[in-house]
Amino acid sequence: MGQVEADHNYLNFHRATLTNGSVSISGARAAPYHERTSHFTTRKFQATALSQIVDVEVLKMNASVYIWVGTASDSLDNMCLSMPSRFDAVPLASPWFGETDAALPVAQKLSQVLGKPVLLSLGVVDYRAVPHVERAIVEDIRANPDQY
Repeated sequence: MGQVEADHNYLNFHRATLTNGSVSISGARAAPYHERTSHFTTRKFQATALSQIVDVEVLKMNASVYIWVGTASDSLDNMCLSMPSRFDAVPLASPWFGETDAALPVAQKLSQVLGKPVLLSLGVVDYRAVPHVERAIVEDIRANPDQY
């Protein structure tokens, strides 16, 4: 039995009818079905920090941004979240997992610049390079604001 037949049998079993793109069960009117498209966009670029080349990958979601920073061999070892607060000028920040001592202030700065929540995974081995990476991301935000 194919998926269409299984769906049809399910609807028949529950006395559901399908008209004009909306489903109603036992005569009760249901909300219309609308096809949704993803509004996620991605961006990749490289930044140089203290002669170390790092990859930056950005996932812009509807109301937040996920930023991964590392090298090709890095994995997702740490993550933190920062979001603007209506009670304080400094965004709130929370470590999710891993060593996030260097990532928390960067996430706060990026959240402050963007005015939205930022998930950050910072896989930079040399912590002296972190300010350079932060500066490169802020410069990219200013050059490509629609990507964030």
